[in-house]
Amino acid sequence: MRRTDRQVTSPEEIRQILQKAQVCSLALCDGDAPYVVPVNYGYFLEEGELTLYFHGAAQGRKVELIRQNPKAAFAIHCDHQVTGAEISCGWGFCYSSVLGEGTISPVEDQQEKIAALTHIMEHYDPGHKPSYNQQAVENTAVFALKVSAFTAKARKLLPKKRCGKISTPLFPFGPEVFSTSPFPGPGHSPVPLRLPRRRNPPGPPPWRFSPSGGRAPSSAARQRSPYRPPPDWR
Repeated sequence: MRRTDRQVTSPEEIRQILQKAQVCSLALCDGDAPYVVPVNYGYFLEEGELTLYFHGAAQGRKVELIRQNPKAAFAIHCDHQVTGAEISCGWGFCYSSVLGEGTISPVEDQQEKIAALTHIMEHYDPGHKPSYNQQAVENTAVFALKVSAFTAKARKLLPKKRCGKISTPLFPFGPEVFSTSPFPGPGHSPVPLRLPRRRNPPGPPPWRFSPSGGRAPSSAARQRSPYRPPPDWR
């Protein structure tokens, strides 16, 4: 790993990443070409040994490729966060990830299938005791990826003073902090961004207040534009 300062070695932190992430990108071999598919997953991590579990239909391209070539790789990531800066080259991205490779194979034994499905359910609904329909389990394809090598990496969130802040209101309710995701949730906390400050054009202001209390165009505005505000302009 090039950035060893971002490497995650604590088993507890690795477990947190695996638990927090929701999707695994599974990479398979399709002859000389790669094939990547996003899948839900379960995991079992103990004493540095990691096994990932997947399930799906018993037929399809993914199933065929697994039977042809058991070699596989994966990418799991979460804590996505864009950080802003005054210049484009200063922008960054925070994340937590686990990447690895290994051998994937179908799970045929009924009890092993149920154990694998339980790991998947514990990932998305921890603490809930699952129940299974025997016929549904028999019709479901379950796969186990025995991970031979993996690494974990994280770039933590920067301090607020380095993220900047909004200096100009964009909406009537004022300068709010905006999220990088339209649906804020786990891994999508708001990030303050630094936007360029609005600058007024040089010269006298285009408007002045009239003695009657309304706003009337100044001479500078008359020279620049033929536009005239209505009498009740405020």
